Amino acid sequence: MFGKKQEIAATAVTLECGRDKAIEDIGKYKRDPTSFNSKHVTYELRVRVEPAGDVPFESKVKVPGNEVYLMSQGVRLEIKYDPKNHGSVTYDDDPKSIRVRNPQLHESEWQSWLNQLLAQEMNRR
Repeated sequence: MFGKKQEIAATAVTLECGRDKAIEDIGKYKRDPTSFNSKHVTYELRVRVEPAGDVPFESKVKVPGNEVYLMSQGVRLEIKYDPKNHGSVTYDDDPKSIRVRNPQLHESEWQSWLNQLLAQEMNRR
């Protein structure tokens, strides 16, 4: 009667910028500026899931806070999704693979963003 949820691997493309969400989040809360870098903090991003042999669809995926620095718009991610429930999308990737798959992500760009974000929060104190 109750079966295990089926998950299928697929690629997704970010439709919004996770970096912007991190900036909003840090702006809202007075907390340690490095806390957004935690695996316990997640950011929900809109993505276009592109399943092999099936119709693409939009959904949301939760990305760990310690990887949000890579999430500019248009980044390709590996995810898993439930074909019976397109609202059930799970992040299934790692930073090294994301950087290899997305040559547009230059370290100087995201490192500069990260430094600027930390400096912004430190100046607020």
